[in-house]
Amino acid sequence: MICPNCKQNNSGDSKFCKNCGATLSQPKVYYCKSCGRRLAPEARFCPSCGERKPLRTDNTQTQRPASASNSQSQNTQRVHIVERPANYGNTPPPQQPKPDKKEQSPGCGCLFHLIFFGVIAIAVAGYYYMQLAKKERMAYEKVKSSMNIRQMEEYLNTDYYVFNDHKDDIRDRIERIRTDNVDFRSATTVASCERYLDRHPEGRYRKEVEKRLEKLKNKASSEDVVEDIRDFTRQPVTPKPSMPASNSPAAEEPTAGEASEAETETGGTKYYIQVGYRNKREDADASAKRNAEKGFGNVVVKKDDKATRNYITSGAYNSKEEAERHLENARKQYPDATIISE
Repeated sequence: MICPNCKQNNSGDSKFCKNCGATLSQPKVYYCKSCGRRLAPEARFCPSCGERKPLRTDNTQTQRPASASNSQSQNTQRVHIVERPANYGNTPPPQQPKPDKKEQSPGCGCLFHLIFFGVIAIAVAGYYYMQLAKKERMAYEKVKSSMNIRQMEEYLNTDYYVFNDHKDDIRDRIERIRTDNVDFRSATTVASCERYLDRHPEGRYRKEVEKRLEKLKNKASSEDVVEDIRDFTRQPVTPKPSMPASNSPAAEEPTAGEASEAETETGGTKYYIQVGYRNKREDADASAKRNAEKGFGNVVVKKDDKATRNYITSGAYNSKEEAERHLENARKQYPDATIISE
């Protein structure tokens, strides 16, 4: 007997389904009233005599025909006595009823539930991973644009997951910053400044080191100018009392190529050149004053607005050859300095 609820096949005398526990109802049994043969539920005619169905039904036990004996006990199986038609032997056996649907195995339902919950678990895990990756990427971009080493170390020691390539990048960045700091503190000479610029093309202190290097070079150049003038000046000229002081207005602002008052007084017997520079005006004034006191001829200070540097006018030579030799040497040694010859 097939359960109408779960389609489980049960034995014929079962009252309840062994799979789902549903109550099983006894199917109606049809018999032909002419020949007494049991008919299939879907049969419309008797396969033995051709009589139309339904004729009579019995839900539990069929009644015996009138010709049957009533003396048998109720505990014995009832026997149906019917007359067989002449063509009874040639009649094909009745077809057995077939179940409406194929019986399903209990494991199919479990497999469906496993697949369903598996898909849900994968979707939840994927969403969680995307949110975690988004959070990590935002933290990485924030730390990447920072120069704080402590903040970078906190990022590496964070509780949530960090991508390995991001870890390597931040570690390299920390190492570069530390090396940059050490090299910057040691960049106190021309050689160390140049070494810093070579090692750190994108260093955080690059502009400051460039300014420091330029200042060191200017300082070294100004010291070399004084020594160069001392070497090539054979006959130093003692400044006259009437010569304007180096810090006077007439001496501070002469134009390039214009002869000074001292040059006019010498009658053209001296040769003057302008060489040397300082980044600060006070440094240029002090150097010019020292050169004038040492007897290196007329010494004044000019300002080059284009280069934003202060240049020293110095040098007095009785021989044109000496002046030209000094001028040529100055141009080779200080190619970026403004040099004017008179």
